[in-house]
Amino acid sequence: MARSRTRTGLRKLTKNHSKTAEYLHLTREQRRAVVEELAELISGWADAVLFTEAQDKTRAPSDKSFDFAFEQVVTRFNTFLGSRGQSLGIIVQDNNSTVASRLTATMRRYHSTGTRWSEIDRIIETPLFVDSHLTSMVQLADLCAHAVRRFCEKGERLLWDRIVGRFDVKGGHLVGIRHFTGRSSWSCEICTAHGRSSSGGRRQQGAARSNRRVHLLVA
Repeated sequence: MARSRTRTGLRKLTKNHSKTAEYLHLTREQRRAVVEELAELISGWADAVLFTEAQDKTRAPSDKSFDFAFEQVVTRFNTFLGSRGQSLGIIVQDNNSTVASRLTATMRRYHSTGTRWSEIDRIIETPLFVDSHLTSMVQLADLCAHAVRRFCEKGERLLWDRIVGRFDVKGGHLVGIRHFTGRSSWSCEICTAHGRSSSGGRRQQGAARSNRRVHLLVA
């Protein structure tokens, strides 16, 4: 907390720290073991499907990156539901007061006019906002998002290798996750499995230290 230089940053750190109060008695190794066990649990859920948009924010417009990620996840989730016949779905979102009204309005627009890629006719209602502190499934979604970010930024495979099998696959391509890098060449595992890596790309996951945004949905 001492490194926070603004009051807003300090309030955010204090809020996040308060959520870990129940786990402060655990050692670092014990907390790590818990996270690994949860990732292993998710890997065994054959009926769970993950959808993620991971962005290199230096390659995405800063004022549109969040909306862009949300649109990608919503479109992929809706397409997945359509492939299962008459299946319908709903989005459950962490209750973030700064984006709740924005996502609600965005989802209403998607229902009315669709996204840039498809109509949205399988996702009912606007996102249901819940307190992640009280909702275990949202916490598990956060764990998956953390695994994706650590893999993209640092090349860490400990959690990634456990959850990667849960992302949606279609026609041999990993369509449940996309790594947005703009026009830059990239040859990471995600881009290759997605079918969009550049043969001349030299950059790998963990090669850059720029921030990434990860928006994840669990079906």
